[in-house]
Amino acid sequence: MNFRDLLDNDQLILVACHDCGGKTPIDPAPIALDLGVATNVAVLKPGLHCPVCGSADLTLGVFSPLTRDNTIELA
Repeated sequence: MNFRDLLDNDQLILVACHDCGGKTPIDPAPIALDLGVATNVAVLKPGLHCPVCGSADLTLGVFSPLTRDNTIELA
């Protein structure tokens, strides 16, 4: 999935931590401006850490505040 897909569907990146259970939505727009809208979202994972506890044991997902069933895990 690339940043264009997220932006076109009004979705956020969801950072889910396996250590503390924290789930933090991140706006993809500023990142897409830096990396380009055609960039795959998975390129973020190696450099990400949990904003709550600092762990690198994370899963990236998609979050949409507009739908009820709103969490999708990214591969």
